[in-house]
Amino acid sequence: MLDLKKVVIPSVLAATLMLPNVVLADEPSTGAVTSNKQTKIMQKWDAKQEHKINNITERWQVNKQKWENKVQDRRQHFIEKRAKRTEKLKTRYESMSEVISKGEKYVPGISDKWNAIYNERMDLRAKMDDILKGRWTKLDELRAENFQKRLEQRKEIIEKVKNGEMTKEEAKALMKEKRKEIKDNISERKQGLKQERENYRESAKAIREQMRKEWKSFKEAIKKEDADAIKTSINAFYENAHKLNDMFKTRIENLQNF
Repeated sequence: MLDLKKVVIPSVLAATLMLPNVVLADEPSTGAVTSNKQTKIMQKWDAKQEHKINNITERWQVNKQKWENKVQDRRQHFIEKRAKRTEKLKTRYESMSEVISKGEKYVPGISDKWNAIYNERMDLRAKMDDILKGRWTKLDELRAENFQKRLEQRKEIIEKVKNGEMTKEEAKALMKEKRKEIKDNISERKQGLKQERENYRESAKAIREQMRKEWKSFKEAIKKEDADAIKTSINAFYENAHKLNDMFKTRIENLQNF
């Protein structure tokens, strides 16, 4: 007689053992789950970076307009200030020319020398004004250049992360480092201009102080009609005036290199 227990039970056990294999065949593998998770994380990170780039661009456009308005105001103020300064120099030149002409009979040719020094000074001032008026344009150009550089660097770093050449942590650190390099570059330029201006002012101040003393001695010599004192004082005055013009030339060269 056929024993049903011997037939049915083994069959049920066999079917039970086979069932998990069927179920597992329909489920994704562990590797596939991990890959999908990483893809979603990467897509989220990529979207975040794109959003940051858009924000950077929007802030740049807003700040750019603010800088341009500020620059326009500063440039106009500078032009007006320099125009007033130039008028004062012309008035002083005319006044000094009258005094110098009185010493012409004691030291022939001193008026021509004074005119040559003054004309050179005014030519140098005109060149200096052009450079100083253009410094804000250069600053705008530097800002635009650094903005584009920062944007390109960020995009390159993002691509490296996408290609698996760099981790997100490495990318974050590198972006921070590149941003610091750009800021340091601007700071160094500004500091260089500031230091150059301070050095010039200190040196020019010392020369002008000496010229005031020599000019005072020259006027006293004119009153006394002391030919030797007139010649000595005016020659010393002219020597320092030439030094001041040479300093102007040096400053112009320095500013052109910034």
